[in-house]
Amino acid sequence: MNRSQILATIGLLAVLAAAVLWMLQREDAGSTGFNQQKATATTQPQAAIVSNHPMAGVLLIPNNSAMSPTLSKHPNQILPTTTANSKPNITPAGLERLRLILTSGGSVGFADRVSDIRSIQAGLTTSEIEAFTHYLQAPVRDSERSDGENWLRNTMLDALVQQRTLVPGLAGSLVAIYQDTSQDPVMRDYAIQHMAPIYERVGSEEQAGLRNALWQATGEADSGIAGTALLALLTISETNPTVDQGGLADTAFNLAADGNTSELTRITAVQVCARLGVQKALPDIERLSQQSPSMPLRIAATAALGDYAMMNNNPGSADVENLLTNLAQSSDSRQTVAAEAALRRIARAQSSLARRTEP
Repeated sequence: MNRSQILATIGLLAVLAAAVLWMLQREDAGSTGFNQQKATATTQPQAAIVSNHPMAGVLLIPNNSAMSPTLSKHPNQILPTTTANSKPNITPAGLERLRLILTSGGSVGFADRVSDIRSIQAGLTTSEIEAFTHYLQAPVRDSERSDGENWLRNTMLDALVQQRTLVPGLAGSLVAIYQDTSQDPVMRDYAIQHMAPIYERVGSEEQAGLRNALWQATGEADSGIAGTALLALLTISETNPTVDQGGLADTAFNLAADGNTSELTRITAVQVCARLGVQKALPDIERLSQQSPSMPLRIAATAALGDYAMMNNNPGSADVENLLTNLAQSSDSRQTVAAEAALRRIARAQSSLARRTEP
């Protein structure tokens, strides 16, 4: 891991801790303490939060499979061969709007290029879609510009996902980007983030390809990628039975309990366990809330305890509530905020239940 990646990871952990607290402080508006990570670009480059399944590793999709993207080149059309280290010589006919977007080498700032994508993303032409797909398939070679390139490419993915008519082959393109280990890890993570939003829009064969890739991604527990895959699978499972929630619960539990799991993935796994009500994970989450040396992880575990305490079938709800009361006296104000927010959510849930059961 180079210096920029280390700094990016440290910064992301700080942002994550603040984000968890922000989510908890929204409970007065009905927040549950768990917020699905969106696949939309922000105004700054950012790394994704990413998490592991028993079948991971056996569901590889070869690059030449039916899930691979297809680029149907128009006659006489030359797609730009732009990478982070090259400059296009000529803007092909039909791609005039992309001239600045596809310019690299530092002559045009990334903010301007991202702004141009957002100004046209609602109605991309076939040629523009193919140009974006072609650009995305070329890995970034310039590590000094990787943050900007990832920001730009994430915005391109947003544009492709947001087309009114589903882009043909988009599912395969996302799988191919994720499985290409020469791509920047952040870009591979972004590809995973964009799989859930298109899942219901593709056919059963492409759905199977997306599921296979997501389960495969949960095996990358040494990075945030596994966490992003967990979130995507959870989102899909809530509306589509093609994702096995039992298998997802087991995967989240294994990641949450494993001390070798990356911190970002472990935080996500704890949240997913709470969302799915994985009872066997509760002792580990209680321990993490009190003993983890990572404050972001302790905050996530504390928030998760609130979800467990509100479960009607949880025989240990009273004990969990007592633990939260103790955690609210933490010497670290961040954990105090998390515990107090969880206790308020529990109190509101109990009050609501009491009103519904009144004669």
